[in-house]
Amino acid sequence: MAIDNTFNHSRDDNEYRKFQADVDGNTAVNTIARQKPGDIYNVNVVEDGDDGTAINVYDDVSSVAQSSATTILTYVVPALKTFYFKNASVSGTNIATYTVKVDGGTQDLKRTYWGMFNETFSFEKYKINSGETITVEVIHERPNSGDFNAKIVGNLV
Repeated sequence: MAIDNTFNHSRDDNEYRKFQADVDGNTAVNTIARQKPGDIYNVNVVEDGDDGTAINVYDDVSSVAQSSATTILTYVVPALKTFYFKNASVSGTNIATYTVKVDGGTQDLKRTYWGMFNETFSFEKYKINSGETITVEVIHERPNSGDFNAKIVGNLV
């Protein structure tokens, strides 16, 4: 970790200090501001992906045959938007393997088993760009057909 010893310092009624640190090529800035007694600062702290429009997309498929990879849900990020993918939940009537993909590349895979037919994928605001596609797929090896569902949650900015 390299420290950039940048200190902006004034000694009037309002004091302002700025500290910068470079950690693995990422600059972190810590600013301390002090105001006169009675002054009010309006501060709104928003993390990337917490603003914008909440997106909650659900879909299901029925009578999925054994050994048949089937897409349960597809979501395409609209033009000029960014989707911050928070999580996906899946469920079904058979033991199965679920895969979450972005533009065809596997991002995560989970398996359900007897007694636990529900799973959740956590992505912690995974940034997905305009035009990219999220798909949730299922495949099962049980002799009977199955019904499956999926939901994705995130914010569109």
